[in-house]
Amino acid sequence: MTSNKREKQKLQTRIRIKESALWMFAQHGFSISIAKIANYAGISKQALMYHYPSKSKLLEAVMDDIESSSIGSLLQFFSLLLQTNTDQNTKKLEETITVFVEKNLWAVLFLRLVLENQASYLPESFQSHHMTIIKELEARQQRGEVRSQIDVAATFTNMNMLLLTTLATAQTQTSVSDALGITSEAWLKRRIFSIFLMYRSTLFPH
Repeated sequence: MTSNKREKQKLQTRIRIKESALWMFAQHGFSISIAKIANYAGISKQALMYHYPSKSKLLEAVMDDIESSSIGSLLQFFSLLLQTNTDQNTKKLEETITVFVEKNLWAVLFLRLVLENQASYLPESFQSHHMTIIKELEARQQRGEVRSQIDVAATFTNMNMLLLTTLATAQTQTSVSDALGITSEAWLKRRIFSIFLMYRSTLFPH
């Protein structure tokens, strides 16, 4: 086997490993074993570890492949929670949710890592933005703009959990979308939109 052919094969193997790892991390979280990821990729554990010697290194490699649109859609989604309800912001929300749905696996992985306290693997921009949203909500609560009886951090975490559950189970909701006479993608967009509105109304007085 020539050197070029070996390098091409090595690259293809790494791509397959990372694609498999993205799916498994998104579906099962960081607790998933290297052996199960390797099995899903169709290679041995030893072969996987030749390329990525630890689970942390593998997750870091997966995160290195992240598209900027995936980060941007998530950050904008949460930022819009702080915006006033206008036609322009509603349009932005709908556009953001479209990217959200298109990048479903990335969104699931991000939310799962946040909720499993593994956010250190996420881009710093995402980590700091998440905390900024909570701090801004707490500041607004001090000014009386957010309902006083609300635990802001817990409410924000609950929204993340509901989004994660919705996105992670989206492919099993075909019976719901069939009953409504819409595609599963349209159902998912509608569901995320309703989650956003529900939490906005929970946080802010009418």
